[in-house]
Amino acid sequence: MLIEEVRLGAHCAYRLQYHVVWVCKYRRRILMPGVRSYLEKVLRGLQRSMPGVEIEIIGFDGDHMHMVMVIPPKYSISDVMENMKSRSSSVMRKKLSG
Repeated sequence: MLIEEVRLGAHCAYRLQYHVVWVCKYRRRILMPGVRSYLEKVLRGLQRSMPGVEIEIIGFDGDHMHMVMVIPPKYSISDVMENMKSRSSSVMRKKLSG
């Protein structure tokens, strides 16, 4: 591990990477190029509301998405995922359903 990869907190040093996979409801193949770019923009905006959380890589398939994320130890992984999934879902429904 390289020194620049290690993050420093008040009382810790860490490098926590998570590979997250989100699957569309009923595995519907709705992640077309326009939806992908808008979803990526939304997710990157949401990450800014949680200091230290970084999305390093986002990859899409027709019915699921992969993300490699860095989440500091001050956040619960489940809380970060709940926040990002619920808020992105709300934004996407408002934008794409009307």
